[in-house]
Amino acid sequence: MSAPAVKEIYHCFRVDAPPERVLRALTEKDDLAGWWTKGLDHEGGVGSISTFRFSSGAFNRMKIIKAGPDRVEWFCVDGHDEWKGTHLIFELRIREKGTTICFSHFGFAEQTVYVGECSFHWAHYLMSLKELCEKGSGFPNEGP
Repeated sequence: MSAPAVKEIYHCFRVDAPPERVLRALTEKDDLAGWWTKGLDHEGGVGSISTFRFSSGAFNRMKIIKAGPDRVEWFCVDGHDEWKGTHLIFELRIREKGTTICFSHFGFAEQTVYVGECSFHWAHYLMSLKELCEKGSGFPNEGP
């Protein structure tokens, strides 16, 4: 008997950094390269398309829908078949000390094992985001 696959990915975690620092990590090229992947083309403006490339050969093109101050939203326009048409949202919630990030990746066409694997990988990269914001360096993919 196998465990059910997931159709949506959702993670919430606390970062000991102000929301302005977290927002930079989600919107600026050098910071994105510091926690997700070094292989990227990113202009950063709302409506622009950013491409994220990985050492495995995978890539995703994201249209930036919103970029702050309390929410960053992307829409996947191209890349892995199961990612196309999905939404990624980073909600920033100010805390007395630091920020809570609630991340969701949704809109997958069907429940598959691949989506469960994506959730695992997102957990890794979200920890990398936390490390970048708190300590100045994360552990991004090296890119192509």
